Parts: sequence; structure tokens; C-alpha cells
Amino acid sequence: MARIIDGEVCNLIGPTIRALRRARHMSQQQLSNRLELLGVYVCRGSVSRIEDRSRTVTDIELIALAKVLEVPPGGTVRAVAGIKRKNAGVIRRSFFCGLAPAFITFSGF
Repeated sequence: MARIIDGEVCNLIGPTIRALRRARHMSQQQLSNRLELLGVYVCRGSVSRIEDRSRTVTDIELIALAKVLEVPPGGTVRAVAGIKRKNAGVIRRSFFCGLAPAFITFSGF
């Protein structure tokens, strides 16, 4: 299903997904495999595109990502404070980019 996005950036959480995945010493393929165990099919290539912000993320994928990456699905999640990017400082992005916690409390998994 095509997702039409007006602009080059398709999500706000890609860099945070990458940071959380790397902090857990998980490859993109391992993340994809763990999502599949929850019934959420995101191939390794799609994980890459999510991380580089060239692919959108559905609400179901977002909740599954939170579960696999072991972060609470409600509220703001800070990426691991000790991780630094080259020339970018400490990563501090809201994982859910302002989604209402009441919406995120859905526990379909």
C-alpha cells in the first residue's frame, strides 16, 4: 500500500529507532525477525528505510517497535543518554513524537 508523504522526511523517529537498536547490539535483521514474531512484518530493508526516515511507520509498527526495543509505549522516551553521535551530541528525541499517551496504551501484542 502506497503511503503518500509530502516532503522528503517520512518519519521523525528513525534516528531514535537506530540508536535504540544499536544500544541493544541488535542488527536490522534481528529487529525485523523479532517484529515478525509479534506478527508485524517489516523486512530488513524497511527497517533501514525507517531508520533513514525515507519510510513511514504505522501505529501498529510503532507499538511493536516499542515492545521489541523494550521501551514504554506511553509518554516520551529518551534514547540512551550515553550514546553520542559523531558531531551531533547526545541523542535526545521523543520516541513517539508527541502522540497522545492514551492512544499508545493499546496493548494488542
